[in-house]
Amino acid sequence: MFSCVNDSASSSNNTETQTFESIDGTYSYEETGFFTSITVRGSSWTGKTTLYGSSEYESGLMQGKDLYDSSGYAKIGYVNGKTIYTSMGGKSVRLSKK
Repeated sequence: MFSCVNDSASSSNNTETQTFESIDGTYSYEETGFFTSITVRGSSWTGKTTLYGSSEYESGLMQGKDLYDSSGYAKIGYVNGKTIYTSMGGKSVRLSKK
């Protein structure tokens, strides 16, 4: 269900004070008839997508702030702040952290 993406998050080089916030947690997106969530924990992620009552589950690997499929070769998204950017069915989707 998740598609490959080639975008990269821009990084900030703030040399004064950098606050580290863990990217671990659950991110979600919802619209009529469609719900998706991705949970990031350490070096892996798990996802659930529900379309009109039918659910699919996926999992993959984290490399830094980038999400990869289970093979570790295809990048399917990235975390920037409290948002995961990915693509589903050819549509860009932003999942927000709960």
